[in-house]
Amino acid sequence: MRRSVLLAAITAVLLGAPAAAQSGPVTRDDSLALGRKYVQWVYEDQADSLWARVDDRLRGMMGSKEALSRDNVGLIVSFGAETEVVGETVSARDGNLVYTREVRFESRPDESRVWTFVIAPDGTIKDGKFQSKAEADQERQKADSAATKPAD
Repeated sequence: MRRSVLLAAITAVLLGAPAAAQSGPVTRDDSLALGRKYVQWVYEDQADSLWARVDDRLRGMMGSKEALSRDNVGLIVSFGAETEVVGETVSARDGNLVYTREVRFESRPDESRVWTFVIAPDGTIKDGKFQSKAEADQERQKADSAATKPAD
């Protein structure tokens, strides 16, 4: 039942987007495919494609397309190829899609890392993180406790 509620929530968020933004994903599989595409663009250092999809706030944080490319290459050199997808999920939060992918890499086979992309209904990347599993778990716990904390 929880899965059907999640799918209904994601569908409602995506179908509620303005008509001009209907290029976004419509199904769970579409949402997973979009998140996978963004991760693949990092691995392939498709900085032009990524830069075109990130919002202005993220652009300001990154500084430039060249800095984004340097970060992509640094990640590839440091971690090597992705060897295993431990799991991936898609959910809805604040009208956006949240794609999460837990992976392992050839240079660090015992260490899981987590990709998280917050994606607007039009496909714009509003936030992106690449962090250790422990860091991702801590953030999720903080978000869960904040969401369940009673209002003052």
